[in-house]
Amino acid sequence: MSVDRSQEGLPHSYIHAVSQPWLETSVTGYQEGASETSPAPGLRLQFAIMVTALGETNNGWNAVLTEQNGSLSRMVYQGRPFIQRHLEVRRGLPQFLEYVRSTNTGAQVIDPSDIDNLAKEDIFSQKLQGTSLFDIESMPFEPELSADDIKRMTLMLQYPLSTRLRGLAHRILGQKSFAYETEEEARLRLGLVIFAIQKFAQPDRVEVPPTLVPLHQRFTAFFDHYMGLLTSSPMSMLRERSLVETLKAGFPWLPYSIGCYIPARLGITPHSSVGLYYARVEQSSLLNFHWREVLGLLEEGAIHAFRKGNLPAGLESYQHIDRANDDRAYTLVQSYYGEHPLRDADEEEKEEFTLPFNQLMDELGDRWQSLHQTLMASPKRRLEFVLQRGHVVERVTLTCQNDQSLIFILHLSAGQAYLTLEIGSDRRFYGFSPKMVARDAGLMYLLQIDLLESLLKNRFRLQKR
Repeated sequence: MSVDRSQEGLPHSYIHAVSQPWLETSVTGYQEGASETSPAPGLRLQFAIMVTALGETNNGWNAVLTEQNGSLSRMVYQGRPFIQRHLEVRRGLPQFLEYVRSTNTGAQVIDPSDIDNLAKEDIFSQKLQGTSLFDIESMPFEPELSADDIKRMTLMLQYPLSTRLRGLAHRILGQKSFAYETEEEARLRLGLVIFAIQKFAQPDRVEVPPTLVPLHQRFTAFFDHYMGLLTSSPMSMLRERSLVETLKAGFPWLPYSIGCYIPARLGITPHSSVGLYYARVEQSSLLNFHWREVLGLLEEGAIHAFRKGNLPAGLESYQHIDRANDDRAYTLVQSYYGEHPLRDADEEEKEEFTLPFNQLMDELGDRWQSLHQTLMASPKRRLEFVLQRGHVVERVTLTCQNDQSLIFILHLSAGQAYLTLEIGSDRRFYGFSPKMVARDAGLMYLLQIDLLESLLKNRFRLQKR
């Protein structure tokens, strides 16, 4: 299906560098004023330290923004971690402001206007569509967020209805310049999305500070909710329509963010992620045009969702989207298996194949750690094996980008095509052609069983954990 990219991409208001000139001019004055003879040397020094910390975190924001050309997904996956410290400093700001205001009485050693300027950095008390970060921290989230709290967090990534209607009127009239949000709102949304995803995208580089763990837990539960809807079995038309309308109302932040989140959470590549989104549409009970706008942003969020050097040299290209190749691969696999009875079997007959498949997946789970250790110890982080003689898959290259997943690169008949399949952190296969997922689930089982049997019977000498 064609994808509507007329509204693609995130708003550009956050691309402007963060700049608070008063931060730069105030620090020196308060540092110099923090002498032993000043009325409140401790307060002056503490104020100077806070102003310095805020300025440094803004500089970190600007540096990564510039390095990654304002791309959210590149900032998440390839940028230097900065958002954790950025939020950590601001998490303690409301309490600090309360202390300064209660202490800065009488002589007023701190200029009240500087305290007011400092308060502008208090993003934890700031309300977006009626909800603050402090509100989110207090939301119950086990075993999951309530429907009301999911709605409140969803609204934070949406523009108000009145704003969306005015923006629509501007587009109808041909007036393209319309501000859907302030720069402060855009930066807050951007920061929250990066914070929610980067721990999963760069687990070896990112640690969530203890003061931010409650916030991160709830954003994880929030995005897991939407991930579950996109990766679940087909739903009723009414429920699916509600999902699509919610994603549309959240343009552009919500669908882009979900598209960026899923590759990190599942530990899979852009190829598998985008294939997952298209497969969801192929299985939809709605007509494709309902999904078109949403699909464009889901894909946009995923196409740069990888770290540089995440795969061994020579294998990087296999993680990207090549639809012509995927179509050729589907045709070759179809031709090889032919009219296998499983392909037209009913649900009861398919159980004959799902049982051995589940047994193979259980066995792989037992050997998962050993397989990863063998893979990481192998030259160039790759292993090669073959399926039975005459199989459409001539050879398989096994690799990984992390310990969450396994990547199988299936080289098909005489180099005519390849198929990149992955087992994600949820122990499910990803990477099949969307058409195969929607129309030929039996074919997927056949190929998966052949692949797993050959892997587990191979010479890797895998030990059970």
